[in-house]
Amino acid sequence: MNYGACSQKYFNKAVDELANKYLNDNELEILDRFEGYIDNFVANKAENKVLGQFAGLSMVLKSETTLNIFYEPKEGIDVSKLNFIVDGKEITPVKRGQYYILSLENIRANELGNLKTFTVTDGTNTLSGDYCAMMYCYQVLQAQEGTYEDALVTLVKAFSNYAYTAQSICQSN
Repeated sequence: MNYGACSQKYFNKAVDELANKYLNDNELEILDRFEGYIDNFVANKAENKVLGQFAGLSMVLKSETTLNIFYEPKEGIDVSKLNFIVDGKEITPVKRGQYYILSLENIRANELGNLKTFTVTDGTNTLSGDYCAMMYCYQVLQAQEGTYEDALVTLVKAFSNYAYTAQSICQSN
C-alpha cells in the first residue's frame, strides 16, 4: 500500500485517492533497512580490459519493473560485432550517448533480489556481471543525502519494503 501511494505521489497520478489512505499511522511508517535485507545488494563493478565496463545501473518502475545495466565499450570496440546476453537470452541493447543499455524487463515482485547475469562478448573476450533490481535500491538508499531527490528516495524505500515483503511471503508459502 505504501509503495502504491509513494508511486502515485512520485508520478503525480491519482494523488487524491492514495492507495494507503486507510492505513493507520503505524502502518504508514515505512520500515528502514528491513532487518538488514537491503545490505545484501551491493553491486560490483564489472570490467574487461578489452571490452570495457558495466558503468552503472538504473531501474524503471512503470506497469512492470525493468533493470537497466549501462555498458560502456572501450574506445575502438566495434559494438556491432558483440553479443549481448541478459539472463541467458540474447538481446539488442539500446544506445544512449556513450552507453549501450542492457535491460531485464518484467521482473516479478518475488524476484527483485534474484541475481541475473548480464554478458557482453566478442566470442573471445567476455564481460559479465550478476545484478538485480535491489542493487539499484541499495545505490539510492546508501547515497549521500542530496544525491537523489527526496521523493525518489521515499519511493525506493517503499519499493524495497514491498520487495522484502514479497520475498518473505513467497518463501513462507
